[in-house]
Amino acid sequence: MDTILYLIFTLAYFILFGFGFFLIRRNTSIPGIILLLVTLGLIIDNAIIASGSLIGEGGLLKSVSMIRFWTHALFTPALALFGWHMAYSFGVKWAESRLSHHFALVLTLLLMIIEIVTETLSLNLTPVYEYGVLRYSSAHSSGPPIMVLVLIVYLLAASFSIWRKTKWPIILNGVVIMLIGSAVSLPIPSSAATNAFELIFILSLWITYRKSLKAAG
Repeated sequence: MDTILYLIFTLAYFILFGFGFFLIRRNTSIPGIILLLVTLGLIIDNAIIASGSLIGEGGLLKSVSMIRFWTHALFTPALALFGWHMAYSFGVKWAESRLSHHFALVLTLLLMIIEIVTETLSLNLTPVYEYGVLRYSSAHSSGPPIMVLVLIVYLLAASFSIWRKTKWPIILNGVVIMLIGSAVSLPIPSSAATNAFELIFILSLWITYRKSLKAAG
């Protein structure tokens, strides 16, 4: 069952990637490129997990699984910079200062370094087989990493500011749904179902980005 879910998520992200690529071709921008890279990382992540049982336990799956963690470490922190760009695009006052832009840049780089140093470089991958899916996971994983927690807090602040300024609720709803999905354990026999929260979150970012392009004319 979970293999099917991961395949569905892979397809959904692939569609989002195509949608985003279309937007980028028409209007190349930093936030668009960031979302495109994050979406690409999620395609890779879900595709590798979905194909784990087919590849089988061993060196090949372990090696390609490292790509999952590196794309997460390199791409995901940039969502902090994306959050600033959205706040700026929608006219949020604090985002208009040069200091806020510099802060978002520094935060992005800092979160990237933290994730690489504390999680990725010290990875000890072990095979995990559950609900019909074989994947390699960190042997020392214990809850959301620092990078994800700090990123969610920053995006929550940015999306709340956007909502207060414009009453546009989509990005705030997406961040809240992602937060709930990270905190709540669903009582269902699946490890993939919670990834639906992440998909809704990414979808909300793409919808908000598209609206920011329309707002800019």
